[in-house]
Amino acid sequence: MCDKKGGQWSLQGIAPINCEAQAGTTPLLVNDAMWGYLYFNLPNNETFSANNEISINAGNLLTAAGGGASECVGLAEMGKNAGFLGVYCGNGTWSIYSTSNTGVIIRQLAGANIIQSQSVQMVLDMNTTTLSFSIDADGNRPHTLKIPLIKPVQIAIVASHTYITGGVLIQNFTYTDHSS
Repeated sequence: MCDKKGGQWSLQGIAPINCEAQAGTTPLLVNDAMWGYLYFNLPNNETFSANNEISINAGNLLTAAGGGASECVGLAEMGKNAGFLGVYCGNGTWSIYSTSNTGVIIRQLAGANIIQSQSVQMVLDMNTTTLSFSIDADGNRPHTLKIPLIKPVQIAIVASHTYITGGVLIQNFTYTDHSS
């Protein structure tokens, strides 16, 4: 949809996205969605590596007056039975969650408050049984967890909002296979 190198995107809980050549992608959640997913499929139905890194730049992470509610964005890796999601919100909170294979959050594995930022670069790095999540608002200090081995069948950009309009701006998505 927005990938010029042959990758395909599918949407869940997100209205049709606006792909602007220079500005990036602005996913807007449909009215009933709490979390929206932009699932990415590699060109020619190639498989994902269990040693990979996905990253994005995200902007427009607005925070409501008082600093409570904010726009959130994340990166997800999902296997046949389970997955993981790293999320950063404009109010300065980050979390790593375990998820179902469809992206439903099961429980929080880690999280903290860091510097508030309306724009960040984030990286989710999976190396067989180690998951690292880093956010440049935290000095790119990786937050690392030991995880059970999963073979990713889906990866996704995830967006959430709590009644703030506009949607997050997503740019510079990359997927890197570290197995070669």
